[in-house]
Amino acid sequence: MARLNSLDRYILREVSAPVAISLAIITVGLLVVNLLKLIELVINHGVGALQVLRVLCFMMPSVIEQSLPMAVLLGVLLGVGRMSGDQELIAARACGISLYRMALPIMILAIGVYPIGLMMAMKVSPEANARLRGLIFELTRTNASSMVAEKVFNQNLHGLTLYFERAETNGSKLTNVLVSDSRDPSARSTIVARSAVLIPHQNDSGVTLRLSHGWTFGSRPEDDSQHLAQFDTYDVNISLEDARTAPGKTSELSMEELHETDRQAISRGRPSVWAEIEIGRRWMIAAAIIPFAVIGMVLGLTRVRGGRYERVVIAVACIFVYYVFYRCCEALAEARTVNAYLATSVPNIIFSVVAIFLFYLSAMDLETPGAAITSRIRATVASFIESDG
Repeated sequence: MARLNSLDRYILREVSAPVAISLAIITVGLLVVNLLKLIELVINHGVGALQVLRVLCFMMPSVIEQSLPMAVLLGVLLGVGRMSGDQELIAARACGISLYRMALPIMILAIGVYPIGLMMAMKVSPEANARLRGLIFELTRTNASSMVAEKVFNQNLHGLTLYFERAETNGSKLTNVLVSDSRDPSARSTIVARSAVLIPHQNDSGVTLRLSHGWTFGSRPEDDSQHLAQFDTYDVNISLEDARTAPGKTSELSMEELHETDRQAISRGRPSVWAEIEIGRRWMIAAAIIPFAVIGMVLGLTRVRGGRYERVVIAVACIFVYYVFYRCCEALAEARTVNAYLATSVPNIIFSVVAIFLFYLSAMDLETPGAAITSRIRATVASFIESDG
């Protein structure tokens, strides 16, 4: 078994730092969009900063789970690219050290990161997602207006559609309210009111929408009857229990719950595609770290004119292609065109084959197809600019 020498430790050190920095940058980037929404909750709905911090903490495992493969690809590419640009790898190869041998510390890094990604996907993220749902439920119950937005048809209230023009600064009072109640298909109703107040229940998981000064219009399909009534005060009770206890997103279920859900669906004669997709996704999102590390090394060895910035663009393009391809395969699984486990595995299989092939070409000092295509694109662009000039 090969032992790590000083060169191996040097390569490992030079690659580990960019991977860590890339992980931090990508994680912060993925959190920014959610952070903007949380800031809106603090300003407009009075949600405390401590509660927002708890929400961010529960979001973090899921974000890190997604960031790890991207961070490995970008970090390895930048680290190897830096060493390649300074001719350090060429000097090592001139001393008789093969590219296969120099890849050892990078593969050790990728294999070391893989269990972290697997643990995040299998255990930490589902538990954090479930706790996040519980926290959001509590925020919704105690600060009911945080679950709805101004000038939007809010349809996440289990049979109710709520629209209002404006909420007061403290978020407790709504003005110019429209409610469509279809919870009972045999007695649908539409309610308009000048104002309304969301009042959380103290003893159960629900809120009361207390409307003031409005009209209610209802119909009964069975006898085609309609009615119109004016009111001073009208209460609509909204239960939030379903939002808290429903399985909802499969990302909140443990692996045992996912397998049990799939077994129950199979016993009914129709496998649960969503459960199988989630199981496959958790295995494959972590497994993507290995081919991403190899592709990062190959791209780092490729000569580029733009230096570090061009390498970052190439890495982003690879990540984009991977996730678009994954979404396409996932859509095929959702349509039951392809087996869910196979669909979630195909992107990793293809990227692994491509990574091994490109690494072999680099080790044999052969021109990679990517380098040839890049050269042709550059030549075409240059000739176009010259002819235009």
